[in-house]
Amino acid sequence: MATQTDIPDVSDDKRALAFQSLDPYLNNTILFAFLHGIYTGMVAVTLSKIFSRGRGVGINVMTLVVIVLYVLTATNFAFSWSTKVYSFIRHGQNFWTVYMTYDSSESVLSKLVRVGPGISGCISTVIADSAMIWRCWIVWGRRWRVILLPLVFMVLGTAFKILQIRVVLQVTKPVINYNTCTTIYVSLTLATTLLCTLLIVYRILSIEWAKPKLVGTRSYNLGAYRNVIEVVVESAALYSAALIVYIVVIFQDGTVLDYIDTIAGFIRAIAPTLLVGRVASGHSRPDDSWGGSAISSLHFGAGGHTQTGTDSRTEDLTVHNNNFVHDVEAQTLAGQPDEERVKVYQRVEANTVAD
Repeated sequence: MATQTDIPDVSDDKRALAFQSLDPYLNNTILFAFLHGIYTGMVAVTLSKIFSRGRGVGINVMTLVVIVLYVLTATNFAFSWSTKVYSFIRHGQNFWTVYMTYDSSESVLSKLVRVGPGISGCISTVIADSAMIWRCWIVWGRRWRVILLPLVFMVLGTAFKILQIRVVLQVTKPVINYNTCTTIYVSLTLATTLLCTLLIVYRILSIEWAKPKLVGTRSYNLGAYRNVIEVVVESAALYSAALIVYIVVIFQDGTVLDYIDTIAGFIRAIAPTLLVGRVASGHSRPDDSWGGSAISSLHFGAGGHTQTGTDSRTEDLTVHNNNFVHDVEAQTLAGQPDEERVKVYQRVEANTVAD
């Protein structure tokens, strides 16, 4: 049993600093466990929805993303738990011994606490950003030039994250500050997420705007696109908000950064899971209604092929042959011969070009 004599003679300021540091160090694990339970339930529901809707190339990729992100997060949680056991159980004679195992910059635990989650966080960020970039690439008809800038942001962000980990392991004084590396890394991650979100939403809106409409009308009916936009925006907004808060508090001294870091790490994994889960649960138009358009990949359909034509109007007329509910002539096509359908398509296309 530890006695008072086991505690070295330290000033009251050092005692207060020790307790102030150990408070978030322990409470973060409790918060981690709480969030991990919520995340586990979300992953279970998402996977059940995915497997109930069949299989395909898109669904296989996104299922792999969800599973890998969960494994990395669970590994990070196990690592955090083990460090607390090392500090509070194996070196828990008193508060000072616990504090020294945590605070000593030369200790193995101190480096592992910062390097271990950093490595798993870097991998998770690359996977989450890659999934967003992949969806953007598919939506834009596999055009590499569209995702070039997000790819550059992701690569640069990964480089600064590696540099941040190197700063932790470096014995001598580093050339660049730890907080500076973190700020640049988070900023580039935020830029990647926001840019991909804007590109996806713009692509959906541009296809909707190209649809033929009644003469004299200017309104656009997003229809089933609205759910897709909501899913993309909401999932990205959740992640972006966490990154913005992280950037704001990163240079502030205090314990709030530790909690924000834990919450942001979970949102990074929850955002793609939320996106996949909502789409897989049927909050979008069925796959066959897209007729093989680029947007069908958002629904993870099997066997869909993207359109690569440069004329968006012609592409839209071909893709949405089952969706002319806003065109008077198209509503009369049911039950008519194929020749008459072709004539109507030609008249609609001629009117669109004339506009």
